[in-house]
Amino acid sequence: MRFFKPANAVGLEIDTGTIRVVELKGTLRSAALVTAGQIDLPDQAVVDGIVVDVQTVAQAIKDLWERLNISSREVVLGITNHGVFMRYTNFPKLPDKKLTQALRFHAGEYFPIDNTQLVFDYALLGEDIGGKNAQLKVLMVGVRKDLLDTSLRTLEAANLQPKVVDVSYLALLRTLNKGQLSDSVVLVDLANGLTSIQLINKGIPHFARIISHSLQTYAHEVNLSLADQDLTTRALVAAARDTDSEGYNDSLAEDWSTTLANEIRSSVSYYLAQADAGSVETVILSGRGALIPGLGAHLQEELGVTVEVLDPLENLQQTLLSDGLGFPELDAAFASCLGLALRGLGA
Repeated sequence: MRFFKPANAVGLEIDTGTIRVVELKGTLRSAALVTAGQIDLPDQAVVDGIVVDVQTVAQAIKDLWERLNISSREVVLGITNHGVFMRYTNFPKLPDKKLTQALRFHAGEYFPIDNTQLVFDYALLGEDIGGKNAQLKVLMVGVRKDLLDTSLRTLEAANLQPKVVDVSYLALLRTLNKGQLSDSVVLVDLANGLTSIQLINKGIPHFARIISHSLQTYAHEVNLSLADQDLTTRALVAAARDTDSEGYNDSLAEDWSTTLANEIRSSVSYYLAQADAGSVETVILSGRGALIPGLGAHLQEELGVTVEVLDPLENLQQTLLSDGLGFPELDAAFASCLGLALRGLGA
């Protein structure tokens, strides 16, 4: 006999051209994957991670909820855009009551935006006791109020409520395995509209950068649309000719991936130089762009490090149960969304 209904958690990600959702139920130790799916959007409804057409996006969310028969009205919403900021820092140890006030007062030193225009939060990750005075390890996150308000208005128009608002690329950490969380890795999320690059050391995100070089720019290079299913079946290979019979330009596709490699290299080099840190041996790709055949191999050749494509369900098989129904096809494109749903279960 069950006295309590298992908790449900819904992760929602609004990307350029696509809305994705993952629903889980249960607990972190025994979670069932209930459903997952996506719906297309007009490319201009969401631009660079920012909702431009609230009503169009809200209606698409309603349609997706009806199609997947999702009853929950609470969601963990993931956001990523150029108005989202993350900083990892050491901060003088203070009593809890004074810490929040002090961090808010000094937020302007960490974020390139006035405090009055910022929604701010932080997480304590431990203490650094190596020096004379104990320092707190703090992960600080901020987002522009106006951009957050637009996302919240979209949820309201779709008759949904935010249980949590999370940063999509930080949600990815919940889908990594213990080995990946114990090393220094670069996590590159190639979403439709934006790409995030973050450096993670022993499970702690130390640096993050958002760039516009994304799957959308790749689609433009190969003369396809984001909605085209062929987009992630095109291989990045060296071509004897520039253009094949279907008008696909392999040389431009390789240029796109080389530019991505340069962005990853420059971002990581900048951080390592500033932090006087060690080296990075692994790059992990997620997002729909990670599914482009040959991309991992090309980046591995360019960067000289191991490049892997994230399989979130493979990492979480021991945690996630399927209620005997089998797992939906959840690939790297759904990694952030799965991480958001795990947050809803308390991760």
